[in-house]
Amino acid sequence: MKYMVAITLLISLNAGAVTLEEAVGLALENRGDVQSALMSYESAVWTSRSADLWFLPQVNGQLAFSKNYDIQEMTIPGMGSIPMGSEYSSIAGISVSVPLFVPQGPAGSRLA
Repeated sequence: MKYMVAITLLISLNAGAVTLEEAVGLALENRGDVQSALMSYESAVWTSRSADLWFLPQVNGQLAFSKNYDIQEMTIPGMGSIPMGSEYSSIAGISVSVPLFVPQGPAGSRLA
């Protein structure tokens, strides 16, 4: 009996009272149509941001490094061999493009 009273008291202590405003707020937050409208709004915000990205410059970069394990050699009779090529090779590059005219840009930006 003592254990049942103790358990009942512990359960009742954890259960907090909810005011009417809190209950209405929780009900509105958990409604499916309200959550759907919120997600539609966030989707529209991201669509608008992506439409504005058409006007920003694009920067692309590349970097390549390689080690040649088997270097070709050219053999000259009487002189020996000369290596043809290098042991290491690397390539680096950056390209930047700025859109001067984007036909779908202004319309897409206004529609989003």
